[in-house]
Parts: sequence; C-alpha cells; structure tokens
Amino acid sequence: GIRIMLHCFLLGLLPVVSPLPLLVTVRYPSEAANGGIYLRGGRKGTGEDLCGLSWGSGVPLKEGGKDEWTLQLECEENAIVTLEMKALINDEQWSLGANHRVPLQLQDYPKSEKWKTTLPDRMNATATSTSFAPWFGESQGSLSVLSNVVSKQFENERDVIV
Repeated sequence: GIRIMLHCFLLGLLPVVSPLPLLVTVRYPSEAANGGIYLRGGRKGTGEDLCGLSWGSGVPLKEGGKDEWTLQLECEENAIVTLEMKALINDEQWSLGANHRVPLQLQDYPKSEKWKTTLPDRMNATATSTSFAPWFGESQGSLSVLSNVVSKQFENERDVIV
C-alpha cells in the first residue's frame, strides 16, 4: 500500500500533476466596484475548495483595465469537475443570480451507434479562460401574471409569470 506508493513516488513512477492555468475575467464598472471585486467558489456539488477558491473567503481580482477585473487561477490537471464561482464587491456584497460554472476537463463521451453523429469527440478538452458579467442590482422587484396566454406550439393556454 503506502510503502509501494512511496517507492513509486521516489522512483518517479507516479504521474506528476501540473497545475493548469485558468484566467478569470469579470466585467463590472470600476466606479461601482467600491472596494474591488473578489471571487469565491469551489467544486460543483460538494463545495470543496478548488483552484485556490473557497466559499469561506474571497480572493481579490486585479483591475486589468476599464471595467475589467482579472484573476489567474491554477487548477489541478486531473480534475474532471466543474468549478462554480461567484463575484462579490469588497468580499461582502454577493452578486445575484446563479453561480458562474466552468468545466475544467471534459471526459470522452461513450460511443454508440445511436449517438455517434450527435456527440462530439472531446477528450481532455480543458478550459483556459472564462469571463462573466455579474449583477449587483436590486434584488427586489414585482411579478405580473398574464392569464390564458395562447401557445400555438403546444396548442393550449397557460398563465405566464413575468
């Protein structure tokens, strides 16, 4: 067990996991980012720390130009997971909406006659950059119900909430 792994490590037989860079660009007005833009995040599904991000405290981004904030992350090469992240102002005010998601490495799809023309071949396709524009506006609003909206596609009527 451990003794064999130690010998393999010392002999260089275990694979070396080199970090993969992931450039994150957040687009948000510089004058509205009072205190700077921070990122928090982790592994989708478990919330574990990933690529130097955690949900417990934010990592500051560098102002890279007008209304542009950047952060260079390093992710594990063998991670076949999705990174989720959220932007914050001054590591206090959370952006609204869903988490921004980045697949770190895509596995090869299983082959079958039925799906061979519709699924792409993607073996080890890894994201190297991602960008998003968070929303920090009002979290309150109003909803209206439009009753009996006709759907030609579904050949029925339904209520629609906007």
